[in-house]
Amino acid sequence: MRKHVQNYVAHLHSRPAHHRRRFSMQAAGIITLAVFLVWLSTLGVRIATSGTSAPLPDSAGSAAALLAGDAALPAELQSGAAAVQDAADQSAPASSDTYPN
Repeated sequence: MRKHVQNYVAHLHSRPAHHRRRFSMQAAGIITLAVFLVWLSTLGVRIATSGTSAPLPDSAGSAAALLAGDAALPAELQSGAAAVQDAADQSAPASSDTYPN
């Protein structure tokens, strides 16, 4: 097999440039088609199982309810939000530092 491939490559080197380009485009097309077919064959499996990987959030914790103020943040998010706000307050310059009179 290896000898056959080496002979074919040597044969390609003796061919004109347009033949070599045509062969390389055909080889790239075949490889791309093979990758696409593998991806397509696994797509149905991934779509069928994608709905079972994570539960949907309840309406009380939805982003719209949080933005509207109708729902409270869970405890772990409240502590994280407080930490982010504290860090922002400490790094923010005083108003007199930002715009001198």
